[in-house]
Amino acid sequence: MRKIDAATVVASGIAIIAILALGTFFYNRSENVLDTMLKDHIRTVVTVASKQIDGDAVERIRDASSVETAEFRSTLEVLNKIRADIPTIRYVYIMRQTEDPNIVTFVVDADAYLTEAELDEDGDGIISEEEAVPLPGEPYNVERVPELQGNAFKRPSVDQELTSDKWGTFLSGYTPIRTSDGRVTGTLGIDMLADEYRQQVRQVFSPIAFVLLLAMAIIVVSVIIVIARQRKMLATKRIEAERMWLAQLTLHRVGNALSIFKFTTEILKEKLRAAGGSKEVRGEIKDLEEGIERLSSILRMVQRAGAIPRRIGRHKKRCAQLRGIIRSAVQKCQKRAVRITCPASVTIAVDENALEGALYEVLANAIQFSKKAVHVSVAQKKTGVEIQVQDSGIGISDEDLPHVFEHFYVGKESWLVNPDAMGLGLYIAKGILQHMGGTIRIETERGKGTTVIIGIPSQKGVCAPGARRRKTKKRQA
Repeated sequence: MRKIDAATVVASGIAIIAILALGTFFYNRSENVLDTMLKDHIRTVVTVASKQIDGDAVERIRDASSVETAEFRSTLEVLNKIRADIPTIRYVYIMRQTEDPNIVTFVVDADAYLTEAELDEDGDGIISEEEAVPLPGEPYNVERVPELQGNAFKRPSVDQELTSDKWGTFLSGYTPIRTSDGRVTGTLGIDMLADEYRQQVRQVFSPIAFVLLLAMAIIVVSVIIVIARQRKMLATKRIEAERMWLAQLTLHRVGNALSIFKFTTEILKEKLRAAGGSKEVRGEIKDLEEGIERLSSILRMVQRAGAIPRRIGRHKKRCAQLRGIIRSAVQKCQKRAVRITCPASVTIAVDENALEGALYEVLANAIQFSKKAVHVSVAQKKTGVEIQVQDSGIGISDEDLPHVFEHFYVGKESWLVNPDAMGLGLYIAKGILQHMGGTIRIETERGKGTTVIIGIPSQKGVCAPGARRRKTKKRQA
């Protein structure tokens, strides 16, 4: 009996230790995953918010004398709208680089027009240094903020750790603000309070559930997995819901405005035809229509990015002719300057809609930067099918190449070609292809062009001869 009891005690001890270790692993892993998602969310929010800011107006704000200018007031109004739309954000501001990498200067702070009563948070009747709002041109030491020493003025970025200053402790996100000619004139920054950040990161896993591990032995292992997954799903949905602020912003603020612009433009065109207006006026209306179309294209791009999870969720493979999928993607681009080299015999097992969507994003990007016709070629490999989309554009610089698949990343040369670029096309294509089990990579040469190479793995038995015949008969019917 003693041996049995001892063995039971040892086994129970091992089981409890194993469960505690497993619970600790899931707890830490869940925190890390949500931390990454939250930082990605902040990066997304600050990137979208920057699209509302007029870079040329920011460029003209230089010192304290700019506070009363129209450029300062309009920029300040946008910053306050951004903060109102995102309740988790405490501060919104714009900063500018100086020759000293450890010093930046303030351009606009969202609190600039607050009254003394509103600034006096402790109610002592005195505006302390911590309560004062920085004026344009006021220096700010960033020795303890690595992102503001360079990255914040190059690409969308987020602090890897919490940072502290006289205003508090925050997790901050940044993105460059560019003028109409592509120059970086500053960076937009948003601050999330440290307490809000910790609360969102820790909400993925309940500490009470972790304590129950001590008393519930083997049963707790199953319970903990279920709870972790549910909490993770809820936390993910919350962040995804805030991400939908992007879509809500474009649909609510931009969509309504676009509808008004389109309606008014049609009225003007009718009146112009009736009155026999001048060529100059017709040209101005045409410019207005082009501007409306540019905004509409941005809205459509944002909607396509938001549709990735839905496309992936409906992912169904079936046998299909690759040449037909490529042709459908080319037709959506509404361009004829595409040459296709693909044998009709090439058949693959894929979700046709998903692959067509990925090809469309790659083709649209290639057509935009290509001087000549884009060439799409297909080659069968031992592991599957390889699709190459080759353009004759400007190529991609060594500095930009590692970041081309990041969402909202736009290289400087690309920005000059298309000021409305959102940096979403290749990100969308990669997201779709990865969930299909495919790959995407880039080969480029400056001044000669870029080749995007897509790999689709083969599926044994899915595209058997009988399967192809059934598909052909169905089409003929």
